[in-house]
Amino acid sequence: MQIKRILVPVDFSEQSKEALHEACRWAIQNGASLTVLNVHEIEALTIMDFSYVESPDHLNKACDHA
Repeated sequence: MQIKRILVPVDFSEQSKEALHEACRWAIQNGASLTVLNVHEIEALTIMDFSYVESPDHLNKACDHA
């Protein structure tokens, strides 16, 4: 089985930096693409306990830092 794509979640801890380094090595060895993922929490407003609307201010701040 050939590796074509690698997804690496990172939180900038030492462990995730090591994982990213290893994923880079695998990507080079296999000619694979590498996607690095970092997730930022966006605060939301709860409406009737089953749906949500994201606060525009928080969404704008998250996008500004992306």
